[in-house]
Amino acid sequence: MIPEAPLTYFTCTLGQAAEQNTDLPRDFETVTQFIDRQARVHPDSPAAAFPQPKLEKASEWGCNIFCESYIRTKVYDSRY
Repeated sequence: MIPEAPLTYFTCTLGQAAEQNTDLPRDFETVTQFIDRQARVHPDSPAAAFPQPKLEKASEWGCNIFCESYIRTKVYDSRY
C-alpha cells in the first residue's frame, strides 16, 4: 500500500480543503489573495510551468516556467 501524502490545496477535493482550512486556517480566502501572498512571500518560487516545443527541433521540448511575482505582475495586474 502506498502511504498517503499530506493534502495540499492542489491535491484535494473542495470538501477536504474546507476541512483542512478549519483545522489549519490560512491567511487568504480567494485565489487572488493566495497569488498576492505567494508573490510577497516567495516571489521567485515557480508558480506555473508549460511545456513548449523548441523552435529549432520540434521533437525536443523545453519548459516555460513562471515565478510567483511574474504571475502577479504580468498576468493578474494586466487584467485589473
